[in-house]
Formats: sequence, C-alpha cells, structure tokens
Amino acid sequence: MTIHKALFSLVVGASVVVMGCGNAGASLDSGTADHAASATCAVNNGGCSITPMVPCETSSSGEVLCLACPTGYAGNGRTCTSIVETDECDLGTHNCSPDATCTDTAAAYTCTCLPNYGGDGVACAHGCGADVGDSVRYRLDALLIPTPEQAEEGSVVGHDVDHAGDRCGVPDFVGSVDNVLIGLATDLLAVDVVDPIDLQEGIREGLQLFVSVGVGTNCVVLQWENQEGDSLAVGQFLGVLDGSGRFRARRPTVELMLPYATGTETVNLTLALTNVVATGIVGADSLTDVVISGALERSSLEAAVMELLATRQDDVTFDDIEPLLEARYDVQVDGQCTALSFGLTATATRVAP
Repeated sequence: MTIHKALFSLVVGASVVVMGCGNAGASLDSGTADHAASATCAVNNGGCSITPMVPCETSSSGEVLCLACPTGYAGNGRTCTSIVETDECDLGTHNCSPDATCTDTAAAYTCTCLPNYGGDGVACAHGCGADVGDSVRYRLDALLIPTPEQAEEGSVVGHDVDHAGDRCGVPDFVGSVDNVLIGLATDLLAVDVVDPIDLQEGIREGLQLFVSVGVGTNCVVLQWENQEGDSLAVGQFLGVLDGSGRFRARRPTVELMLPYATGTETVNLTLALTNVVATGIVGADSLTDVVISGALERSSLEAAVMELLATRQDDVTFDDIEPLLEARYDVQVDGQCTALSFGLTATATRVAP
C-alpha cells in the first residue's frame, strides 16, 4: 500500500472509504445491491461508490440507482473492489481532490481531505470565513530554484504537483515531490559555456513579485502583485491556516502574464499554469518558508522560451533547447506528458502598503 502525505498534517480531515464485499467496516456500503438507500443522488452520491466514482441515477419511480463499477473493479455499484493488482494513488488514476491525500488499499483506495479542509476526499473545501483582516504586503526576495543537494537532504523543494508517482520516465523526489526545474537549470547551463543560460539568474533578475496576505479564522487569502503594486490577473488564492501559522493555498488554473527583464529589454511572457500551490508560515509581521509550485503547460512554456531566446545575441536556437524540455515533461494531461513541474522557494520582506 502507498500513502501520499501532505506537506504538513495536524488534524485528519474527512475521508471516504471503499471496501470489498462483506466488509462490515465500510461506511457507505449497506443495503441492497441494485439501489442505494439515499433519497437523492445529490447527497453522498446517493450511496453509490465515490472512490472509484460510480454514476448515480434516479429511476422514473424516484428510486436511486447505482450504475456499474468502472473497468477494473467488481461490485454492485455501491461497493467496488479492484480486480487487478494496481495502485491507483501511484498511477494517478484515482479521483481524490488535489486538496486530499490518496491511500492505496487492498480493495481500492481512500481519499482524505488535508488538515483543516472539509469534505469527503473527492471534493474538499477550505471553508474560508468572512473575517479576513487587513492584508500585509511582502516582497518576495531570493526566489530560488532549489538545488539537487537540498532535494537529496530532504528539504522542502516543492509539492506533489500531479498527485501521482513517477510519471513520463521522470522520477519524483522524496515525498512524491515534483520539481524538474532543479535538473533543467543544470541542463541549460551546459548549452552555451561561453554565455550560459542561467535560469536561476534569470528568475532572480527578471521576476519581481509581491504578495499581500490576509488572515482570518483558519483561513488565508493571497493576492499576487507586481512591483508597482498592481494585482496580477490571476485571482486570489484562498486556503487553510493552522494554529502555528502554516498555510496552504491553491488555484487549479492560472494564466500569468509577467514582464521579464532580460537586461536589454523587457519581454512580456504569458504562462499557463495548473494546480498552483503556495505554502509557508505567516506571523503578525512575517512570512517565511514560502514554497510555490505547479505545472507549466507545454505550449505556453515553449512559446515563452522562444521569445527569450530571440533576445540573446548568439546562435542558440529552440532546436538546442527542445530535447532538454522533452526529457523533463513529467506531468500528464489527458494521458500525455505535456506539462512540466516547477517549484520555487522564497524569503519575504514586509514592505509598506
């Protein structure tokens, strides 16, 4: 069995358990084999299996019906047991929320919402209240790509971006952490030894990010800004906050437009990001241990790379870079390896509003 753990765990959230036939411990498995006891599909999927998800329908007489278990599972629709030797959590074929952990079991798998999230594990909500106070603004200093040494020693170098094990032939770091920027940064340095492509230096010089942090009861709200104080058009990040100030905020998709200073000009880059997660520790006037991760969608990433290469005064072309990117795509989208995981750490300094 395999357990994918969250970055931090303080309180066990709500969970959904799927167990085999005849197993009296199943919380959702009782009643007859062909229909569910619930009066509506809108409540707990009508009593039909949630992990794996089984469609729930209502008959003309108002009876709630559970359809067939998906391929690879056997059961009556309310209970589905895996009939093949597989680890859905490692393969990424589970349907757990990105805000939940997946645990492989002999029968199937379970989904458990992360600490301070509520839900059944398939759907998890942060429950952010309306009592968020005034925001405090911070400048993100030293926005860094972690080093291979940091990854090897177990430092936090990112998050589990794809909620799966090793994908696309690219191994994860300890804790199922995805961050191929670590290897890509080294690869790019070797492309041109005379005028190295220093990805870390480019991020340090080109990206000036600020974040305003609002805190409420078990809740945090992040708003990303540029150096002029204008909010970046990515929407707010809402997330959970524990008693020690640790927070986790996520947005499923972000289209980020960034002015990137090359030294001779400013290039406006558009990047399509998915499953963007920010974690850290917030105090009364401090923001520490910041980690930002997500996945870069292939087409927008390659377009940005071509724009940046056009500003270099040398013979390096996209043909030189493409094989390096091809070997690093580690996040599957619709079954294809078409996204690249990233993770950045940062220190933060409080600034005047």
